[in-house]
Amino acid sequence: MSSFLSKTAPHKLDKKQPIRMLEEPTHPDILFIVDYWNRKRGVRAMPDRSDINPACFGRRLPYIGITEVVDGGRDFRFRLFGGEIAAMTGIDRTGEHFSTLEPSPETGLSAEQSRDRWTQAARFVLDTGKPIFPAALVMEEDGRIVELHAFALPLTAGGDDIAQILGGAFILQVPGEH
Repeated sequence: MSSFLSKTAPHKLDKKQPIRMLEEPTHPDILFIVDYWNRKRGVRAMPDRSDINPACFGRRLPYIGITEVVDGGRDFRFRLFGGEIAAMTGIDRTGEHFSTLEPSPETGLSAEQSRDRWTQAARFVLDTGKPIFPAALVMEEDGRIVELHAFALPLTAGGDDIAQILGGAFILQVPGEH
């Protein structure tokens, strides 16, 4: 469990709303992280995990996680699940394998749906070697609708194959919602 204490309450996912895949990130914190990732990769397809210095993320660090590829992609494991992500989802998933995930309390998803969503995103990054930028509408504790913006960026770990995925999530206010 993270020792980070958050005031963020779990967010309810609107299951009727599809998760959208953005072509490019729009959240300023994700733009910062993607720019850092691009600078670290240089001419390579992706940076190595050893190129990434978490201290460079500053205040964004609690919103970041690292996923490990297990058995060539047959499974994935949350190596790190940032404190703010845990607060947003209502559960700290650090150390959990995707194959055994239980749904976050507020999503209303079944265990199978939860596992499928996480696995599909990670597998897409693993199969394509490309970043993804999902976005979804979620409801705050007070009933306001906000948009969750996420990212998943591939990393090598001392070789050429993707071994980890740098990911995270941030909340963006929806215009007109207060």
